Amino acid sequence: MAGESRRGLEVRGLSVRSQASGKQLIADIFLDAKHGEVLWIVGPSGAGKTTLLRAIAGIEHIHGGSVVVDGRVLANRSIEVPPEQRRVGMVFQNAALFPHLSAADNVAFGLNGRARPARVTRAQEMLERVELADVAERLPHTLSGGEAQRVALARALATDPDVMLLDEPFSGLDPQLRTDLAAAVCRVLRDSGTVAVLVGHNPEDAMRFADRISVMHDGRVLQLGTPEEIYSHPNDAFCAGILGHVNRIPVQVQGGQVATPFGPVGAPGFSDGSAAELLVREEGLLLGDGTPVTVRSVRSLGALAVVAIQPRDDSRILHARVPADSAPVEGAEILVRLDPARAFVFPVGG
Repeated sequence: MAGESRRGLEVRGLSVRSQASGKQLIADIFLDAKHGEVLWIVGPSGAGKTTLLRAIAGIEHIHGGSVVVDGRVLANRSIEVPPEQRRVGMVFQNAALFPHLSAADNVAFGLNGRARPARVTRAQEMLERVELADVAERLPHTLSGGEAQRVALARALATDPDVMLLDEPFSGLDPQLRTDLAAAVCRVLRDSGTVAVLVGHNPEDAMRFADRISVMHDGRVLQLGTPEEIYSHPNDAFCAGILGHVNRIPVQVQGGQVATPFGPVGAPGFSDGSAAELLVREEGLLLGDGTPVTVRSVRSLGALAVVAIQPRDDSRILHARVPADSAPVEGAEILVRLDPARAFVFPVGG
């Protein structure tokens, strides 16, 4: 029974409509997350990511489906546990610290049911966990953006929640700080053993730090899996494109394959004559042998470079991502081949 009680978060068929307009905000959402796991939700603005977090937290009324944590029903069509009784912590894009309280007092704020010495001890423990023991007496306005977010995380974890929800916690930070903070926060979340669901826009961070990724679009979950599963086996063109830049080539299926400037690519399951779209990841175009192309431009990304290439007798420009130290020069004539593992055929508009 102990294992049964620790099965984590289960969202089944969850639907939410706008209270004002009745518009469907999210529909038929299925996902799960285990203790000690970071589930990262990616998708464009308006996909329903924040609405999903609010529904799990109890801030948003649901209209269908269920939210269950460790076997305990938090919400369904007949049950709606109040937010303060759900044992769900939440960290927002804005750290929302109390400006007149020290970092330690902010962390201790949610522990009002405990004696003062216990609150002080717990606050210090949590600040140590997020590697901020030395800022305990400082006021929020003296903290950096990354420090403020870690204090907010410590405050949310101090109550020992079963589920932690984080809504765009790294937004607005410079790229290096964002990456460093994402690594630190994900490490703390795993060490805490809580169920962690994080919403973030940056797909590279999701690929690097998430245990699993949920791709959302238009209020629905399109795919749920490990970063490698979604990267290598996307369900559709949207999922393929959200985890990295892709080249898009209109094609037509003949004999179970499509013709490309770099040779045929398999297209099983399509009928002959079907219009389709070939998506090729930039790193799926390999320099060295294959089809002759002309290098139209080279753009440095530091350790990597994006090379714009044009196959002979073809007006389209494609892009390859290669190590910077092996990038060709603009105007060069080179050979390029396609890695079939980084190429996907999908129906037009699919």
